[in-house]
Amino acid sequence: MLIGKIISSSSHLNYICRVYTDFEITNPPQVCDYKLGQFVKTKNGTVGVIANFELFNPAFGNLGPRLTTPAQENLIFSPDYMNEQATLVHVIPLGALKKDYGEHSIPLEIISLNSEIYTLDEDEFKKFHIDKDGNFFTEYFVYLMEEKCFLNYQLSINIIENLKNIFTEQVAKLEILKEILSWNYIISKMRI
Repeated sequence: MLIGKIISSSSHLNYICRVYTDFEITNPPQVCDYKLGQFVKTKNGTVGVIANFELFNPAFGNLGPRLTTPAQENLIFSPDYMNEQATLVHVIPLGALKKDYGEHSIPLEIISLNSEIYTLDEDEFKKFHIDKDGNFFTEYFVYLMEEKCFLNYQLSINIIENLKNIFTEQVAKLEILKEILSWNYIISKMRI
């Protein structure tokens, strides 16, 4: 499913995607399509994960005149009116999706402005977690947890829970990974 397009980047590891609305495409994504932990891709095969969001409303606090007509009527009576409110999602690139396997590394190439972002379907999600030798792997957790904050920790736990539902034969390994990430997070927050 088409989610939106890249409009900005604060670093090589944080791209900002503006979610499309019903004014831009006929079948806009629903909130469940761009939730925390949703894996996404670009047309060139870069894979990332939605790691945060922002609600953008530049008109908030503006005391000047404003249109109070419903949005559908604005299309007729004020065709030049632009609704600048937006939902923005932050995408962390995790690697690339090849034909039959995934590569987990920070992509060297940038994701260009206006690149469209799509959700990964279940088959693509599975392929992304299989290396070229056919083995299950999750190397991206190393740099996903580099910044020891609660949001990245919770994001990682959500990803592990999703992986457990799809890779049922890997549940024991994923539980160990979950315990290691939990322990690392707790230790990093302790003050001695």
